[in-house]
Parts: sequence; C-alpha cells; structure tokens
Amino acid sequence: MTATVDTGMRLSAAEMRHTEYTSPKELADVLGVSLATVYRYLERGLYPGAFRYTDKANWHIPIRYLSDPMPVRSA
Repeated sequence: MTATVDTGMRLSAAEMRHTEYTSPKELADVLGVSLATVYRYLERGLYPGAFRYTDKANWHIPIRYLSDPMPVRSA
C-alpha cells in the first residue's frame, strides 16, 4: 500500500510505519489556531510529509511538527 504525500512523493507502507503521526486537531491546539487554519495549511502543502489516503480521509501529520509547528512558507 502507498499513499500520496502533499509533496507528491510516494511512501511505501513500510516507510509510513516508521513515522509517528498526529492529528490536525492536536496540531491546531499546539499552534493556537483554528482547525480550519490547519486544514488550509495542509491543503497548501505547508507540512511536508503530511498525507491522507483519499480526498475524504483524515490527515496524518508527522509528529515532528508538534515540537516545531510553524508551517513551511514558500518564498
């Protein structure tokens, strides 16, 4: 099984098992922003490594963003 990551790269099931993930809700709490804001960040691809299996599935966000939560900004 593979999943498309927001960067367009593909991860194998083995690669996904070696990374721990958090939810958009938990990230929103850490950032102090609304859940809608986190979803906008995710849709814009500002959290590399975040993915979902289908357009309607839940987001999986690498836990590294809980300790460094600011999204990646495009120049």
